[in-house]
Amino acid sequence: GRVDEASTILVLSFAELEDAGMPKALGDCYDFSAVVKSMKDDQLGARADLESALALYRDVGAERYATYTLVQLADINWALGELDLAVAGMREAAVHLRNTPHAKVMLGFCLTNLAGVYVERGAQMVFVIQSVLLLVSGVYYSVEILPQWMQVISAFSPATYVLDGVREGLINGKGIDQLLHDVW
Repeated sequence: GRVDEASTILVLSFAELEDAGMPKALGDCYDFSAVVKSMKDDQLGARADLESALALYRDVGAERYATYTLVQLADINWALGELDLAVAGMREAAVHLRNTPHAKVMLGFCLTNLAGVYVERGAQMVFVIQSVLLLVSGVYYSVEILPQWMQVISAFSPATYVLDGVREGLINGKGIDQLLHDVW
């Protein structure tokens, strides 16, 4: 109920602020409206409002507000799956924040979100890498029957040693004390 009430008040505020010629306050109104829309799961509407707020903040030279809005916009783009836009927004915000003396917390927030976007983008590759590691580690076939070049790679895979230990423990009944050579 309160979110709907806030939406109604914000809609009424837009016209008043436009008539009053207060672009910075209008930018704040768009910013608040974006938060409300995001709470109502209207991410596209939130993005549109943040883009409007960003343009207004830039027009009046409110760089601190513009930087904060860039981070919010990047988060919305991330939520919408627009990873390229999210990365671009976080990078732009990081450049602004690097030049701001009191922005260490915001810079950390921005860089953490940027890292999250890269992790999410790379999530698909995790399955490919995991499959290759399991292949060369002897999950599907014994390492000894793999081609020589794959045997070399298997020596660098921790999964090889884990699998050897599990097999020795389950099949041959070896205890932890006898398997330490695989760990050390």
